[in-house]
Amino acid sequence: MAPVAEPSEIKALTPPHYVLHWANELNVANREISQLTGGINNRVYRCGLGTNSYVIKGYPERVQETRDQMQSEVDFLSFAGKVAGDYVPRLIKVDWERRCVILEHLAGKSYPNGSIPTKSEIEFACKFAGRLNSDREKAKKFIKLNAADGYTSLTEHLENVEQRVEAMGTRHLPESQRKQAENLINNIRLQLKILTDQTIDQIARGELSNTINSNSLCISPSDFGFHNAIRSRGSIKFIDFEFAGWDDPAKLISDFVLQPRIPVRQIPPLLIQAIQPDAAEAILRRCATLGPILRVKWLCIILSVLNPRRLKQLIAVHNDVDAETLTQQRILIATNYLNERTPFELH
Repeated sequence: MAPVAEPSEIKALTPPHYVLHWANELNVANREISQLTGGINNRVYRCGLGTNSYVIKGYPERVQETRDQMQSEVDFLSFAGKVAGDYVPRLIKVDWERRCVILEHLAGKSYPNGSIPTKSEIEFACKFAGRLNSDREKAKKFIKLNAADGYTSLTEHLENVEQRVEAMGTRHLPESQRKQAENLINNIRLQLKILTDQTIDQIARGELSNTINSNSLCISPSDFGFHNAIRSRGSIKFIDFEFAGWDDPAKLISDFVLQPRIPVRQIPPLLIQAIQPDAAEAILRRCATLGPILRVKWLCIILSVLNPRRLKQLIAVHNDVDAETLTQQRILIATNYLNERTPFELH
């Protein structure tokens, strides 16, 4: 994650070289460096104390033929700073050599899991999306990459979910967890089969288009929601944009609604109006098909512990919990998520 609140800080034992370099550049003592808890893709540190503090976010080395998370975040924050600067942390410095950025530190509190955003908070988020999509020509000058998993076709989304399901297994789990996990995998496979058949049939009958054209794409923060937001200085700031870019508006909206940590639970009409008011009906129709597909994808993300390689990565981050406990937690979350009602009426 990007900048988070003080309660999420842990002392870093051995800060990496890029953090030590920038601590020196910013005249911050090493004792004033703390690591921030975050995701498995990046390492994030707070550097300094009080008002003289910054966030240093490091990125992995770029792998050829894959999207560059650092490029995505830099492009997005550079653009957002122009059109929606009061919604995001300020980008202070970009260090391509050391693969890191220095950001404004946001003093505040993150939203606890299970929070229910208020109507005004949801409206605030919708206005942020609207600002990002208020000047398409300016956006083209800054944003070059598609969002992560920013597929333009429904069949590509289906293929992505299928790959996630195929990566799951239970052989690495304790015997006591295998039956529950197998039942969930079978449930997901069944839902995916139904959705695939329905979607292919709708496309074949001409009821909806498989692919949207580039002119229909919008600017998306990606992984957009209040799980990536901080209440800071009487306002809300959104963070974590390494997956941002051009995306299908139906994906932005569906993910905003479906995000399991802090779901919004219903499609805000204001969000569609903010993004592409002239295409509201078409976007809603596409959400009706793409939303259930992405719900299964979210189940796969929750159950990434059933992928042995991913489980090792998660344990490396959640070093306060063992693999068996984390897996059981995710199984419970996935079971509850399956039983929730959604705007797409898939159960």
